[in-house]
Amino acid sequence: ERPQHRVRVSAIAIGQSEVTQAQWAAVVQAAQKAGDVDTKGLKSDPSSFNGAQLPVDQVSWCDAARFANALSRLERRRPVYTVGSDCEKGGEVVWDRAADGYRLPTEAEWEYAARAGTRSVYFSGDDPDKLCLYANVFDRTGHTANRAWTWPNAYCDDGHAETAPVCTYSKNPWGLCDVHGNVWEWTWDWFQGSYDAAEVGNPVGSTPGSHRVLRGGSWKDQPLAARSAARNAWMPSAALDDLGFR
Repeated sequence: ERPQHRVRVSAIAIGQSEVTQAQWAAVVQAAQKAGDVDTKGLKSDPSSFNGAQLPVDQVSWCDAARFANALSRLERRRPVYTVGSDCEKGGEVVWDRAADGYRLPTEAEWEYAARAGTRSVYFSGDDPDKLCLYANVFDRTGHTANRAWTWPNAYCDDGHAETAPVCTYSKNPWGLCDVHGNVWEWTWDWFQGSYDAAEVGNPVGSTPGSHRVLRGGSWKDQPLAARSAARNAWMPSAALDDLGFR
């Protein structure tokens, strides 16, 4: 997260919400019917929590990249990634930067979109006690359902013990939903990278490592873990009930 530094981000288009279970199922089923190689091993219903408008969860970084390729082909776009069978073991995934297909945002692009021009801790301000008005994070409702977990701030309650339908809460100033909470969102970057404090353009993380970067926090994280600048990481093979993507 530090030192804070300025970056330049090229024009991008990014999903308004996290990919929903309905979207995931529609793409996977259509791609499999078409014989798409990237969806051969994907489940159309991988999530722990069932609901068409809930964010898809239990999706690894590798499978998110495969989904992006499949969606690209369905819309007759050129796939961005070459995803090998060794992806889950940390194998290299090649990004074709000339392709016009769908892809995961870089870490810098994600934060740029999440902040939406703000410089506060959250797009909604600096007060973690008020984040439950804007995001699905661990709160009193979550504590009631999961009593073994650490007691959260007593004043924070968003009404959802697990994932919530996308866009349940207020959008950020640029119209994006759930940039804080709900599910952690995979980004392109490897976790081990660092940047110079000087201004840089379109940073894309470090050389290959063992973990890919996640951003945004989730339903089981307290507000401080869902800050615009907060970082997390898992192996690209990880598929958990608090991991999704945009």
